[in-house]
Formats: sequence, C-alpha cells, structure tokens
Amino acid sequence: MAQPRGVNEPGATYSTANLGAIITATGGTNIADSLLSGEEGTLTLEKIIESNPKNIIATGGEWQKQKINEKPRPATSTSDTRPTRPPPRPVWSS
Repeated sequence: MAQPRGVNEPGATYSTANLGAIITATGGTNIADSLLSGEEGTLTLEKIIESNPKNIIATGGEWQKQKINEKPRPATSTSDTRPTRPPPRPVWSS
C-alpha cells in the first residue's frame, strides 16, 4: 500500500533541507550531509548507530492520520497574501 503524500517512512531525514538546514545553521554537524546523495533520504538505524553521532534528534507525529483525513482546501485568492495586523490594543489610563 502506498503511503499518503507527505508521510515519510521510518528513518527519513534531511541533509541540506528542512531540519537538516537548521542543524547546520545552528552550528551542529548533520551526519546526513555525508550519508545522503541529495537533500533528503532514508537512513537505517544501523547506519545511524555506526556513525556514532554525539546527539540524535528524533521527530514524529500523527502525520499519516492527518493526511488521510485531510480534506482539500478551497482555492484562495493570491492577490494579497500579506498577513493582516491585529487591531490596536486599547490604551488605559488611570
């Protein structure tokens, strides 16, 4: 059975994109940089352990359930995609 779009298999990781880019930008060493040929891919648990990383960041969530139950969003106007500002707060004086 094919996985829904946006759902990754266990061991999916990033080298120069997504969380991998954050690791590099904050001064960390991302083992995926030397183990993947592109910006994303899958690493086996054995390969991760063999690399003897100082830290391991593991993420996850209910993404599969969310993607299966997600309904298509209606098309929106792209004429003005700027966020709107909240109304100003009232000023109180005593």
